[in-house]
Amino acid sequence: MKKNLLTLGAGVAALTFSFAANAGNGTWTTESKGGFNSVSLYTPSTTSPVGNGKSLMVVLHGCTQPYTAFTTANLEDAAEQYGMVIAVPDAMYKAGYSCWSYWEGTISRTAGDYKNVITLAENLRDDSSYDIDADQVYVAGLSSGGAYAMTVGCLAPDVFAGMGLDAAPSTGTSSNGAFSLESNAAATATRCEGYAGSYASDFDTQITNTAYGTGDYTVPQGYGPQNADAMAIIYGVSEGATQNLTQDGVTFTETQYTDGRVSMIELAGVGHAWPGSTGASGSYIDDSSINYGTYLAKYFSENNKRVGPSNPYEPTISNTIVDAPLDGTTATVTANVEVPAVSTLTSIVVTVDSESRTVSTTSINELFTVSIGAHTATITVTVQGDDGNEYIATQTADFNNETPLCPELVEASGTVTTHYNAGRLTTQQYIDMGAEYGYVDTITIYQLEDGTWSDVDECNGEIIDPEVDTDGDGVLDINDAFPNDPTETTDTDGDGVGDNGDAFPNDASETVDTDGDGVGDNADAYPNDPTKWEEESSECATDEVSANATTHYVAGRLDVTEYNAMGATYGYINAFTLYEVNGDWTDVDPGC
Repeated sequence: MKKNLLTLGAGVAALTFSFAANAGNGTWTTESKGGFNSVSLYTPSTTSPVGNGKSLMVVLHGCTQPYTAFTTANLEDAAEQYGMVIAVPDAMYKAGYSCWSYWEGTISRTAGDYKNVITLAENLRDDSSYDIDADQVYVAGLSSGGAYAMTVGCLAPDVFAGMGLDAAPSTGTSSNGAFSLESNAAATATRCEGYAGSYASDFDTQITNTAYGTGDYTVPQGYGPQNADAMAIIYGVSEGATQNLTQDGVTFTETQYTDGRVSMIELAGVGHAWPGSTGASGSYIDDSSINYGTYLAKYFSENNKRVGPSNPYEPTISNTIVDAPLDGTTATVTANVEVPAVSTLTSIVVTVDSESRTVSTTSINELFTVSIGAHTATITVTVQGDDGNEYIATQTADFNNETPLCPELVEASGTVTTHYNAGRLTTQQYIDMGAEYGYVDTITIYQLEDGTWSDVDECNGEIIDPEVDTDGDGVLDINDAFPNDPTETTDTDGDGVGDNGDAFPNDASETVDTDGDGVGDNADAYPNDPTKWEEESSECATDEVSANATTHYVAGRLDVTEYNAMGATYGYINAFTLYEVNGDWTDVDPGC
């Protein structure tokens, strides 16, 4: 019997799910389909855990990225584990840098590559040899491919049950939008609904994931939340809780919206690339984070709104949450169980590790005592169908209540300009961080495992929470040069002393004027005397020489006027003494 996988609800604990690498029985082939000359195809030996038959995910490459890069991105793992056919077409109508031309030409179901992507999905779906469930067809993409995937998903929500948008500019933005954030969620939602036209009602059962890496300085990271919020507006759902998930030892952050309709993931340290996990390779394929293909396959299968139970007798388990505080010794398992009217509930068993409990209510809320470490929680529901058969639904959630060890990172403190001059930041990072922190404010950045530098600690996330005002002075920490001092917010000259307490806020060499004479203490020879600040001249000679006027003149001690005057006074051949006082020569003995 096929079990219906359901959504894991949002929780505060760090949930863990792990996938073993599966080479599978399928192979990558290259074919001409759907109007594309070249399509990389992977057909698994397995079927989807939900619905009937296999699912299909069309994946669109990014700019300058060859479509074949996805054949080494570990997508076959997702294919085999979730019974998913993968199709990666090479764009036919490319814009500059071999991008999908999401900002050019007519946007319609019958134009250019929009038509080709839809046709490719329909041809594969309708070919019985692939055994694809029409309710499980998805589209995903990276960068320009992500923007194109979003546009295709908006044009044909009847065809695509879900979208996966990685580092994707919003649909309808310009080519410049690939480098600076354009539009907003409301405008993006309006455009998307407009593209759908008469198919807009199919948004009722569509789902979307957006993804972005905190190390992406190519496409603005803000498109991740913007696209998620735009689709949430269309679907009529709201943002829910955020939780930490772990896939094969890599932790990432997921935000789930109502009923799993939208999810958004933030990947610490990942640059502008499709995450493929360990062993992945190829242009713009990241091997240091999670397997995004596997994440999407799991998210799609668990949240698909077009696939119901495989039969009318099966029970369903929904809203499962494991709340296990880090470094804590308890775990609370909550969930809801629904039993069809044509079945009778036999038992509900909740198991954590080796401890099993039978509960009598369909609203589960069980507290377990656990040791520190990795654990598995399982809910098993058994019913008796009116047809005389027994049906079992099972849902498993892994969790870890142990605080992960943070990597030891190299760090450097300085202004954004200092970091840039030292070669730690790219030009785009310099611009972004300057806009965020200010060019003269000191910030700490971290050297990541790949040698690049980031303002994000891979373990602890953002160094500055953009919503926090620690000292309560009305200026958020992200804009406050002194987040723990309510009397200071700005340090214009970058000398470490706030402008309010700096007597010279535009002079990094001075901060104090003790005597109030307008000259900083560092340059004031008399910092406690407002009547003077320059070192007074000495009245004592530092040297003296006896010679006639001509000798003094030739030696440079006298100028022409002085030579004539002293020659007239002493005679040009008579010797007389000159005294050096503060660098000048005089015939007057200073007397000391």
